[in-house]
Amino acid sequence: PESIQLDTLKTTLTLRDAGDNDILTLERDGKERRVLAREIQRHVYKRDLLHVDFLEINADSNVTGVATLNLVGRSVPEQQGLGSTLLVINSIEISGRPDDLVSELEVNAEIIDKPSRNLLVSDLVVPEGVTVLTTSDLTVARFAPNRKAAVESEEEGLGGELDSSAAEE
Repeated sequence: PESIQLDTLKTTLTLRDAGDNDILTLERDGKERRVLAREIQRHVYKRDLLHVDFLEINADSNVTGVATLNLVGRSVPEQQGLGSTLLVINSIEISGRPDDLVSELEVNAEIIDKPSRNLLVSDLVVPEGVTVLTTSDLTVARFAPNRKAAVESEEEGLGGELDSSAAEE
């Protein structure tokens, strides 16, 4: 561990533009070091940068990181106007060589072809060289029916039961 001081404004702007798993170059004493920013601490109210841990990386070793999930596309039931698709978790833990890691992954909502189908971590498409560490059977996205559609389907179910009981009497 080494303690260093950096220009707060430049560091804040660099970290704002960089993703969670983007490799940064830190120059110190004429030597460039490839690092990942970890444990970023900010002031509670002002959001000013207080402290950053930089992890120096070796290109040949695996590191872990977090990839943010972005929902893209529309599920089949959503396209039919039955409701909307919801992202259940916002990120997953991944591992890989520093150059292979990504900060974001797309979640293709079109995989949800019927209202009862959930999109799982195992359904995600990850780049080559990246391993997902999050449990594979965890739900990433699901379909949520409109309240009106849910009430109508309940009424249809009740209507069918009432009609059959009336026929018995």
